[in-house]
Amino acid sequence: MRLCQEYRKMEKHELGKIDFELIDDAFMALLQSYPDPMTADKIADLRNKFRDAFTGWLEIEEAA
Repeated sequence: MRLCQEYRKMEKHELGKIDFELIDDAFMALLQSYPDPMTADKIADLRNKFRDAFTGWLEIEEAA
């Protein structure tokens, strides 16, 4: 039940440009902390997936 309530809250929240920039900056800070190569690849991959998802949501909102 609690999980459903949390999900409904997430549905109503829109990720804004400022939120996106903060998350992207966090990924960049992680990459600049000189992680081992395997971790750096995972961080870069996650950052790219996040950017693709955010861009996709922007396209959906513009089309609506």
